[in-house]
Amino acid sequence: MTPFRKRRDGDKKIEIKPNLIKRLGEFILFGNWKTIKGKFIHAFMNIAIAAVLMLVVALTTFIWLRDHALTLAEQRGPMAQAAMGLDSGLQRSLSAIRGWVSVPDKHFLKVYKDTWSAQVWPSFNKLKKLGESNDNEEIIEKLKELNPKLVLLFNIQWTIADIAHTTGNNPALKFTKLSVAPVLKGIIGLVDGVIELQEQSGLTDSRKVALLKNLKSQLLLSSHALQAYALTQHESDHQEFLTYFNSALALSEDKDLYPNGGEDTWINQEAKRLYNSLTPELLAYQFLSQEAVYLVQDGETNIANQWLEFRAMPLEIEITKLLNNIVETQQTLLAYGSQQVADVGSVAPWVMALLIASTFTIAVLLAVFAAMQLVRPISNLSSATKKLASHQLNKDLPVSSKDELGQLTISFNKMRASLQASEEQTEKLLLNTLPKSIVKRLRNGEELIVDQLNDVSVVFLDLVGFTKLASSVPPKRLIQILSYLFAHFDTLVEKHHLEKIKTIGDAYMVAGGAPEPNKKHLENSIEFALEVVKSLDKFNKKHKTKLQVRVGVHVGQVIAGVIGQSRFTYDLWGDTVNIASRMESHGIPNSVQVTDAVYNRLKNKYDFEKRGEIEIKGKEGEHKVYLVKGKKLK
Repeated sequence: MTPFRKRRDGDKKIEIKPNLIKRLGEFILFGNWKTIKGKFIHAFMNIAIAAVLMLVVALTTFIWLRDHALTLAEQRGPMAQAAMGLDSGLQRSLSAIRGWVSVPDKHFLKVYKDTWSAQVWPSFNKLKKLGESNDNEEIIEKLKELNPKLVLLFNIQWTIADIAHTTGNNPALKFTKLSVAPVLKGIIGLVDGVIELQEQSGLTDSRKVALLKNLKSQLLLSSHALQAYALTQHESDHQEFLTYFNSALALSEDKDLYPNGGEDTWINQEAKRLYNSLTPELLAYQFLSQEAVYLVQDGETNIANQWLEFRAMPLEIEITKLLNNIVETQQTLLAYGSQQVADVGSVAPWVMALLIASTFTIAVLLAVFAAMQLVRPISNLSSATKKLASHQLNKDLPVSSKDELGQLTISFNKMRASLQASEEQTEKLLLNTLPKSIVKRLRNGEELIVDQLNDVSVVFLDLVGFTKLASSVPPKRLIQILSYLFAHFDTLVEKHHLEKIKTIGDAYMVAGGAPEPNKKHLENSIEFALEVVKSLDKFNKKHKTKLQVRVGVHVGQVIAGVIGQSRFTYDLWGDTVNIASRMESHGIPNSVQVTDAVYNRLKNKYDFEKRGEIEIKGKEGEHKVYLVKGKKLK
C-alpha cells in the first residue's frame, strides 16, 4: 500500500504510514521497550493512569444521566396530552355527525364544525410540532401515518354532513317525496273537494263529512309514518304506516262515504266525478307506497348513514388506535424517565462505592488486556503451528515487535515458507499424474477413491508405424519424437477440457466427463480426435516421417478410481473402456472410428460414414461402427 505523504515548504518529505495509529497505541501501552520485562512495567503504569481517568468519566456520566432523565420527563407529558385532546375531539365530532344524520338539528352541525376548528386541528398541530423534536422512531412513524388518515376522516365527515339531509341521500325518501307525495296531494285535494261540495250543497251529511276528514287524517298520518320509515328504517315506523294506511283503506270502503242517489244537479254530478277519481288514486297511493317500502327493505337507504357506519367510524377507530399507541408509548417513556430520576436519586449513596469497585475492575481488565497483548504473539504462533500441521497456513505471520517474540516469529515465517515450497513441489508432481479434483480428495484424507460415472467418453489412439520407426532411428531420436507427439497431445487434452488417463508404449488414452462431469465432453472428445489426426499429417510433413494414427471412441458408464500406494494411478474400467479400445484396434489408420452410441448422439452435428458391422471381442453379435468425417457445415 502506498503511504500518504504530507509536504511542508522548506522541509523534507514526511511519510505518514497507515498503521501510524496502531503503532501510537502500542507505544502508549508498552512504550518503546525492546524487552518483554520493560513492556510489562510500562503497561502497569498506564493501567493506573487509566483507572483515574475512568473514575472521572464515571462521575461525568452520573451527572449527565440525572440531567437527561429530568429532560426526558419534561418532554413526554405534553405530547401525551395533545394526543388525548385530539382523540377527545374526534369522539366529539363523530357524536355530532351521528346526531346530525339522525336529526336535522343544526346545533349538531355547529358542534361538529367548532370541534374540528377549535380542538381537533389545534391538537394535531401541537402533536405534530412536538413530534418534530421527538427522537423516538416509532412515534415519528405513527405521526406520519396519522396525518393522511386525519385529512381523510375530515373529508368523509364533511361529505356526510353535506349530504345527510338532501333528497339524494335516501333513495326511498326521494321516491316518497317525488312519487308518493304528489299522489297523496291529489287524494287530499279530492277529499277537500268533496267536503267543500257538501258544504256548498246546503245538505251537509255530518257522518259523511266526518268520514272524509278522518280519511284525510289517516292518509296524512300514513304519509308521515312512511317518510319516517324511509329515514330511520325502524320496523316500528313501518308498522305505524301499515296501521294508518289500513285504517284509511277501511274508511274508503265505507258505503256511507259515497253518494246514494238524489237529484241530478251539477253539484251531485261533480261529487260523483270526485268520488270516481278517489278510488284509482287510493290504489295508486297504495302501489307507490309499497314500492317505497320495498326500497327501504332492499337496503337502498341513507347514504350518509352508510358512509358514517362503514367509512367514518372504522377510520376513526384506526386513528384512535394510533393515538392510543402514541399515548401509551409516551406514558411508558414518561414512566421510564420518572423511574430513571427515582433510581438515580435512590442509588446516589452507592454510586461512589460502585465507582471505586469499577475502577479496580477496570484496572484489572486493563492488566488482562495488556497481558493479552503480550501473549497474543505466542497464541498466534501456537495457532499458526496447528494450521501449518494441517496444511492450512499459506501466508506469513505479521511481525508486531522487535523483541524476543518478534525474532521467533521471523524464524517461524522462514520455516513456513520452506515447508510451503516443498508442498507446492509435491503437489505439482501429484498433478502430473492425477486429476486436480482427485489430488484434493487425497489431501483431504480420502483413502479409497472409487466413482461410478454414468456418462463418460473414452478415446484410445495408437501410433501406426511407430514400431517400424523404432527399428530405423536411434533411441534418443525415437524418444524425442514420441515425447514431442505426446506433449502435443497433452496440449490438445487441456484445450478440449479432457483428462489424460495414461500412455502405454505408443498408445494414448483420454477420457471426457471424468472425474468431473461435462455436458459437452463427447463433442470435446471427437474434436480432440480429429485434431490429433490432422496434427499428425503436419508432423509427418515437417519431420519427414510416415506415422499414422488409429483412433477409437465410445461413450457410456465406467468405474473410475485411484489404485496403488507408493505410486498412485487414476484409471478407468468397464465395458466402455474395452469397447473404445476395440474401436481403436479395429479402426483404419488416420481415421476416427466410433460406436453406434456416439453416432446417435452426434449425428446431427457431425458427418459420419457408415463402415459396417464388426465383431467385438467379449461381446456377442456384430456391432455397427462409423467413421467421423468432420463437423457439419451450417
